[in-house]
Amino acid sequence: MRQLEPKKINKVLALLGFCILIGIFYFWNHQQATQLKADVVESVAPNSSKVNAVLSGDTTLAKVAVENVQKLDEVQFRNWIQLESKSLNNSAVNTEEKQIQLKALAQNLTSAQNKKLIEVALDSDADANARILSIFLLTLGSRPENISLLLEAAKKEIPDLGPLNPHSAAELKRGQELALRMMAVDELFERARQNPEALQQLQRLSSEAGASEIRNYAQRKLKELR
Repeated sequence: MRQLEPKKINKVLALLGFCILIGIFYFWNHQQATQLKADVVESVAPNSSKVNAVLSGDTTLAKVAVENVQKLDEVQFRNWIQLESKSLNNSAVNTEEKQIQLKALAQNLTSAQNKKLIEVALDSDADANARILSIFLLTLGSRPENISLLLEAAKKEIPDLGPLNPHSAAELKRGQELALRMMAVDELFERARQNPEALQQLQRLSSEAGASEIRNYAQRKLKELR
């Protein structure tokens, strides 16, 4: 099993910080967040400390055990992604401990849950934090389909966001879209050192990615492997 990279989650946290810049355009409103918490409460044992944590808004404590995450249905799992992603904004997060926790979880997700991750990651209307966490979990997973899902994430064409005026919401949103895809490219690059399939997919990205910036980025990564 590949060793955890100590700074890997720090990159994710940095991207989360970037997304704060566009939060006023894309984050939930209060009503959505309240409904989400109610949905997640239904997926954990009643009267437990986890339920109390969710109800109090303390998302750092509202953790669902790995084995319980596997049992969540499609709607509950998507809600869990949303709630868990919010905890990454907590300044008190122990990044090393958090990555270990997420690594263990990612290694045990089902194929159906991995497909849900890519669905969330590619949903340009979804919460930014949830999209980042979804990509991150895919980079940590080791199921056979993870490599092809990372290719799908990086290859996806960026939607038309309108005029990319300097400092506009459209420009910031495109930056986020590129950063998400680069996370997938970076993981394929790391795996390509020892995995022929990952190398093949990285090569495909260099010519097939929907965004020219991603094609160029994949080309640079391929040169680093030579």
